[in-house]
Amino acid sequence: MTRSDAFEPAQGVWLRAVVVLVILGLLGAVLGAVLALTRPQRYTARAYVAVVAQKGTDSTVAQQFTSAYARIANDPVILTRAAALLDPPTEPSVLESAVDAGASPDAPLLEITAKDVAAQRAAAMADIVAATLVGYANRRVGQTSVRLVVFATAERPNAPSSPSQVQLALLGAFVGLLIGALVVLQGVRDRLPMPG
Repeated sequence: MTRSDAFEPAQGVWLRAVVVLVILGLLGAVLGAVLALTRPQRYTARAYVAVVAQKGTDSTVAQQFTSAYARIANDPVILTRAAALLDPPTEPSVLESAVDAGASPDAPLLEITAKDVAAQRAAAMADIVAATLVGYANRRVGQTSVRLVVFATAERPNAPSSPSQVQLALLGAFVGLLIGALVVLQGVRDRLPMPG
């Protein structure tokens, strides 16, 4: 057997490996692009609410109530009122899936985050939930000794926060190449002679 005879089967294996990688990489990129086109872009807006301790109250109380109000922000009582105030009004379940609240670990500050396919509506949702939470909390100052104040209203986002078409296409290509590499490795392993 000449050197060229031994080289031909190896060349065929590498050619098949490259073809598999290219096809699966392109297929992944196409699927990623299709996903990007069929999935609407989402915008994220954030409003901030400060928790202020009343005069004569320990400041640590404000921090404790920050965590409590972060959980209450998604309560049906808050979301039902906020949903009715939106223009146009919506169902509380829509807000439940679109709005999230978190407490800062360093300061008595709440972050109300809203996501929607429309930038202006995302900002409106964050602002209305923040204002509704402030109203709810401030009716209970006598019991809690803390007052909520809107620290910053939500700005209309300029760009979507969801992955772009290019990002999803690249992610799809990467996944396709990864699967292709696994297929090629499995094929090479199957061709290796068994020991013994």
